[in-house]
Amino acid sequence: MSCRHLTFYGPGRSRIGCGMYEFPETAPEKDRDFFMSTCRTFYCRAWDVLSDEEVLFAAKLTGDWFHYGLLINEIHLLKEIRGRCDDPDQVTTEEKKSLWARLRMLLNMDAASN
Repeated sequence: MSCRHLTFYGPGRSRIGCGMYEFPETAPEKDRDFFMSTCRTFYCRAWDVLSDEEVLFAAKLTGDWFHYGLLINEIHLLKEIRGRCDDPDQVTTEEKKSLWARLRMLLNMDAASN
């Protein structure tokens, strides 16, 4: 599953970790325990709302972990695209470029509000 609070950190922003809590390797023991018991098994809202077909549609449409992680958390947007297209191959290259830009903008808006 994917968590919308995943972020890049470290030298050159080369590592992936949690944007909400300290990272497990540097966190105090109580936070490390929280991360290992809760965050490790986190299921996002998409787990409860999206069908397997919609999840597979998102995976095929995006083709990469980064955009998939963003799109799967924008449930209304995924459902909108899925409502227009039966197959991810029907989404044009221009539509995908616009979608990637929109998802990155939404990610930046989330980061700015934290």
